[in-house]
Amino acid sequence: MIAYYRFEGASNPDDNVVLYVIETSRGEKGLLLDAYGPIPVMFQMR
Repeated sequence: MIAYYRFEGASNPDDNVVLYVIETSRGEKGLLLDAYGPIPVMFQMR
C-alpha cells in the first residue's frame, strides 16, 4: 500500500469510503475502493 485516503459524507454516515493506492511487487499500480458504514437493513441478522 502506497497511501490511503478516507472520505466521509458531511451529513450521512452511509457516505463513507476509503481509497487505497496500491502497488504490487512487480511495480503494477492500482486503486481499491472500500465503502463502509452502518449495515443495510437487508443484511442485518434477525
